[in-house]
Amino acid sequence: MQKLAGALLPALTPSRLLHVAKTAAAATLAWYAGHLVPGEANAYAYYAPLGALVASVPTVAGSVRSSVQVVVGVLLGVLASGALVTLGTPVALAVPVAVGVGTLLAGIPVFGAGRDYIPISALFVFVVGGANPDGFSIGYVVQMAVGAAIGVGLNLIVPPATGRKQAMEAMSALKTTIADTIQRATELPAGDAPEDDLKDWRSSLLRLDGELADAKTLVAEVQENLRGNARGLRAKFDSSSVQAELDSLSRITRHIAELQDPFLEVSWSEAKPESGRALQASGEQLGQLLRAWDQSEADLHARLTAASSALDDLQRLEFEDHTGWDPPAQRRSVTIYALRKIVAEIEYRVESQKTTASTA
Repeated sequence: MQKLAGALLPALTPSRLLHVAKTAAAATLAWYAGHLVPGEANAYAYYAPLGALVASVPTVAGSVRSSVQVVVGVLLGVLASGALVTLGTPVALAVPVAVGVGTLLAGIPVFGAGRDYIPISALFVFVVGGANPDGFSIGYVVQMAVGAAIGVGLNLIVPPATGRKQAMEAMSALKTTIADTIQRATELPAGDAPEDDLKDWRSSLLRLDGELADAKTLVAEVQENLRGNARGLRAKFDSSSVQAELDSLSRITRHIAELQDPFLEVSWSEAKPESGRALQASGEQLGQLLRAWDQSEADLHARLTAASSALDDLQRLEFEDHTGWDPPAQRRSVTIYALRKIVAEIEYRVESQKTTASTA
């Protein structure tokens, strides 16, 4: 029962329910509007709701794009069949030729959502149009266009939610997960870490990759949702800044992965006890820095200073008695360098945001 509830939950979100209501309303309006179309096209009013369904996608820009692509696809399909009818091609030959040509055209990516409608429309001219292929072709195209126009119009009048809140929450949660992963990683080398702990840390890297992918998806959806969306006028979402921050988090995640190999060796267990403690302190400061990323500038600056200082202490302990590049020391230097790159990435992003804000 819980699994069923979990599977249904994504379909019951407020934004999804709004989309459901708009789709139903668009199909209903298209049904009545289709019966108001004059001429022969009136007989094919049942295609107007189909056009509305085609246009009822979650984003305004996607709605327009999908509608245009499908109407173009339908038009190409009926034109292909219409040409064969005009040439007097026997039905037994015209059907496979029309469907074949339509399927060939459907392989062109530029037609997008309309690709599948090319061979379908070509077939419908013969299967549904019957003795009146010309009237059917006109009615089919007109009614699909009417329904699509209604779907797009309703999406413009009642714009979809931008999803900004969910995307920003995912970004914050990702920073927290990164902080936890780093702290957990810097605790492992203090002694001979049990294999179960190492396996758990490897699993945390996979979870981190999953959260990063989810955040990228949500941010991309917001960027798409804001295009042509009236809600975008009120939404405080700097797309370029958020994307740059997400790119930084992606690079930080890669730097964390660089920590893996040294931890699977005995290099850190061979280090001085003071180095192990300094490593844990560095991880603690880095974790606090990541959690402070979204806080005030003064607090963030203090955290940056503390993290850099902790790494300075670690590096000094590691190399004050250094007499040569022995393999364990080399592997430990990889850890220190990866942690420094994480601090440098955050500092660069913070300074870039400050520069952008001052310029604006």
